Amino acid sequence: MFNKNKKEKIDNKKSLLSKKEHFRIWIKFQLFINTGSSFDRLYGMGFCYTLANFLSKIYTKKEDLINALKRHSTTFITEPTYGAAILGATVAMEEAKAEGEDVPDELITNFKTGLMGPVAGFGDSLNWATIMPLAKAIFLPFAYAGSLAGALGEVLVFWLYVPLMGYSMYKLGYKEGRQSIFTILKKGIIQKILVGASVMGMFMMGVMASKYVILSTPLTFTSNKVTVELQSILNGILPGLLPFLAMAGTYLFLSKKGKYTHLLLAIIVISLILSFFGIL
Repeated sequence: MFNKNKKEKIDNKKSLLSKKEHFRIWIKFQLFINTGSSFDRLYGMGFCYTLANFLSKIYTKKEDLINALKRHSTTFITEPTYGAAILGATVAMEEAKAEGEDVPDELITNFKTGLMGPVAGFGDSLNWATIMPLAKAIFLPFAYAGSLAGALGEVLVFWLYVPLMGYSMYKLGYKEGRQSIFTILKKGIIQKILVGASVMGMFMMGVMASKYVILSTPLTFTSNKVTVELQSILNGILPGLLPFLAMAGTYLFLSKKGKYTHLLLAIIVISLILSFFGIL
């Protein structure tokens, strides 16, 4: 039985690998996790390739090595940046097993498959649905002004963040073992980060919408030989009323689980029709 005392031995024991070897495992995971992706094993072969040299080093018996390679070529998929914590904890458990600790094969496999979903959930939400759009929002004004920083800033910031966070998660997973990921999930750390980043993102999107969503009407009305511009009336009611209505309509459509493709097609069709008749 894998009890708490045995778990502590895994978490606190001295590593069989050097810092350079740990870094090589992580960099292989980042570069090759998607290698050989298939419908039945997903990223399983990439995970196995990541650990192949490490496993051949710690398992001197051919049979033990074969079992380990089979164990890590099963179905696996997760978000690579934060999924590196799973990799680090897996390395720690394999080291303990190679040194004679009672670590069942099923424990390692179930640990990986049990956490790949939750980690992918908050990893994708944080990286691709929060940080990436936020980076775009920050550097879009520079691109709009014709600055090179607008084109390169987002890429440099995001791809500096990814390796720093990824390797930190790997070390956290290895050092703290299985408990590290459960601690993160239990304390709601990721949820707090997501809420904070989302609030900041909403502020950024509000600023961008007011500055870059330009919508006006050229319609005029003549009464008693006096020409009145409709846009000036709208500005008197609320400056930026038309852009606000466009953004509000977009938000309401998406909040009702509308599809992005339908929204884009509707915007294109409506814009063409209104422009053709000189309304906008």
